[in-house]
Amino acid sequence: MESTRRSFLIKSSFVGMGLIGAVTQGVCALDFESGFKMVSTTSTQDSVSMLKIGYLPITDHLLILSGSLPNATINYRALRFSSWADLAQTFSSGSLDAAFILAPLALKIYTQGIKMKAIMATHRHGSALVVGKNSHIDSYEKLKGAKIAIPSRFSIHYILLCELLTKNHIDLNGVKFIDMSPPEMVYSLSRNAIDGFIVAEPFAFQAERLNVGRVFVLTKDIRANHACCILCVNEQLYNDKESLKNLVDTFSNGVQFIYENPSQAAEISKQFLGQKPNLIDALLREKDRITYTHLKLQDEEIQEIAKNAQDLKLGQFKIEGFLDSDFVR
Repeated sequence: MESTRRSFLIKSSFVGMGLIGAVTQGVCALDFESGFKMVSTTSTQDSVSMLKIGYLPITDHLLILSGSLPNATINYRALRFSSWADLAQTFSSGSLDAAFILAPLALKIYTQGIKMKAIMATHRHGSALVVGKNSHIDSYEKLKGAKIAIPSRFSIHYILLCELLTKNHIDLNGVKFIDMSPPEMVYSLSRNAIDGFIVAEPFAFQAERLNVGRVFVLTKDIRANHACCILCVNEQLYNDKESLKNLVDTFSNGVQFIYENPSQAAEISKQFLGQKPNLIDALLREKDRITYTHLKLQDEEIQEIAKNAQDLKLGQFKIEGFLDSDFVR
């Protein structure tokens, strides 16, 4: 009976966030037909000419709120997706001007011939490996045979999880990796459908707050200051240097706003992430749990991610011409 009650409360919390549609339908709730939710950061600019930027409802993408701030130097429409596959496909089709994308996934898209540029990191740190609150998994050895949800094979999460397992002499073939969209993970863990998950915040923090999961390890403790999601732009926006500079400046202003006004940022984030502001506010106040500094990407970082992906047989990615970090101060 207690288990049923807890399941009901957890499911209710997803309904309250507008995310239960994502769990049951595989698309973002509030716009079932299109598979994404569009959030206009302004109503004064013509919708046809306004930039369209894709993102997922994760705090790695909190900078998406920047366009709604008074000091924004450019306006755009934020399109919220619930899965990386849908976001990548839409960006690749040319329907988005820019997107916040997993770095390995962006490399995959670029290698396939999509004309695009990586411009900046959207955050540092900000992910965790979570296991069930009462799970028997209390050591690396006990990860053997576990069912672990990942957001994508083409993610830093998968790369870092494999790094962690390998360092602790766990055969990767002995762990079952399950691709799952981030909004599904906490609910799946609460139903014991998986033994754990590794994903961006706020879902690890949420699992702790709902008392269904506990953090096994933060990804920053696997690889310090790691990049994860990056801003990518299409060829047309890249060639429009003024608009691109204004976009990067807007995100830079957003960083300052988040650090100076975490509670306000959390309140604004509700329309973009669908999470309760007090959850995001508490998360932002956790020291180094997620950071929005040092967003200038280095060539060496991209090279390391490409090598990691190749070592895991995800493919041999092209990196020449992929990155232009000159727009970031």
